[in-house]
Amino acid sequence: MTLSTLLDRKPLRRIVWLKCTLALTLISEFAVAPRLWLSDSFFGPIPVFDWIPSLASPFDWIILGALAVLLGPIAVLKRPGKFVIAWCVLFFSRSVWDEITWQPYFLQFFVMMASLAFVDWSDEEGQTGTARRVLNVNRLIFVAIYFWSGVAKFHYKFITEFISGTFSLNEDTASWGASLPWWLGAPVPVIETLLAVALVSSKYRAVGVLGLSGMHVLILAVAGPTILTYNQIIWPWNVAMILFLFVLFWGDKETQLAQMVWIRAFPIQKVALVFFVLCPLLSYVGLWTPWLSFRLFAMRYYKGYAFMKQSVVERMPVEWQEQVEKSPFPQFDAKLSLTNWPERELKAFPPWKPSVFKELGRRLGRFAEGRDDLGIIILDPPHFWTGERQQHRYLLHQLE
Repeated sequence: MTLSTLLDRKPLRRIVWLKCTLALTLISEFAVAPRLWLSDSFFGPIPVFDWIPSLASPFDWIILGALAVLLGPIAVLKRPGKFVIAWCVLFFSRSVWDEITWQPYFLQFFVMMASLAFVDWSDEEGQTGTARRVLNVNRLIFVAIYFWSGVAKFHYKFITEFISGTFSLNEDTASWGASLPWWLGAPVPVIETLLAVALVSSKYRAVGVLGLSGMHVLILAVAGPTILTYNQIIWPWNVAMILFLFVLFWGDKETQLAQMVWIRAFPIQKVALVFFVLCPLLSYVGLWTPWLSFRLFAMRYYKGYAFMKQSVVERMPVEWQEQVEKSPFPQFDAKLSLTNWPERELKAFPPWKPSVFKELGRRLGRFAEGRDDLGIIILDPPHFWTGERQQHRYLLHQLE
């Protein structure tokens, strides 16, 4: 039996594979990084609005359990429409409660799940066309993700540091990677962008699927479980992206770009158009966060660091103290990454946003005696041509 036979030409067959893959991926994500969703962590919740009360235990556990349990009937039932809607409502409500859960892959999975609410599950022959339209919504999502991911890599810092930075993730290959010429990173954004474009072409669609699948295999080889022990939440995401590529695009000779970009009287397509096409574009003029703009591995995010006196370090948990480095500033003794340190606890990076870095700085202030014992620096995304980052400095009393 070939892959084309498994997928079949009937759109609903692909939808079934899509929902099963999505459900299994989300369960894997919850299992890998449960602390991302729990309130007993130092890092959460960070409510989106100040007037929202904190989510106390055991309600955090109950909601996480409900989100996981609902995925079961979504995966196995022939007509899971009501469970899809219940899951989306619960997931949206929980995400508003906590900005830490605002991850680009969860935005992707949420809109994909929401699109399944528009499927006519009784239409096995595809006469109503809802299954085909839902597939096209998801195809738009994937084309946009890969396109913006490629575009985001067209900048000085990525091109000059990608190769050395990638191989430095593994101590065994760091010295070898440093000896490679910097210009080897130049073709990467071109290739990824062209592969995204290939997905909209019926002639070159298979090339796009195979090329992008190879990219995810490479990511898993470099940053997967056999090499690294951090950012573990991207492992199931990378595997799922390969499966989704085949489910959505393999063997499809009919779908054209116009059918993905605009579907009349189909609101979920407009949602996908806004969040996956328009919002990433707006991020380049400061009207949307880069964190949710699918700048995947593009080195085009904000970064944050906390600087503190030794007295602050001594009050921190021992496992956090092990991640402290020497401060380059004479008024402080230690430096702590606000991007990497939370990941060691959560198994996922927190949103790399100024608002999150400031909140983490305020919470670290619990270990400070004086108002000048701790400060943070937020670095803007690197300049397109020079790779330089603007700095924004705040002492603890400026964060309060």
